[in-house]
Amino acid sequence: MQRRSYKAGELIFEAEEKPSEAYILMNGEVEIHRGEFAAGLNRGDVFGESALMGHPRMASAVAKTDCSLLVFSREEMEEAIRRDPTQAFEIIDALLARLADVTDQLQAERKKNAG
Repeated sequence: MQRRSYKAGELIFEAEEKPSEAYILMNGEVEIHRGEFAAGLNRGDVFGESALMGHPRMASAVAKTDCSLLVFSREEMEEAIRRDPTQAFEIIDALLARLADVTDQLQAERKKNAG
């Protein structure tokens, strides 16, 4: 794993790119954009996880503030799981929490637009 820094406003990745890595937000804030929808991420959030399954990026990510990211590849994730299989459950738990957050944000956005 490696650490990368981005300045506020800097593009981290763009929708439809062929991904090779995922990210953990160590500090700062990131926004995920898909069409008109934007979701905010904070310290500890995992994003870009489609890279772990080889799927194209579904959204773009932009540094909202100066931020630091921990970057990891599918191979690094697989190696970590081989060393400690319980990490697979931690990864699944983090991804399910992320899915729940995005679902909540979408529902709130729909209510706002409907009202």
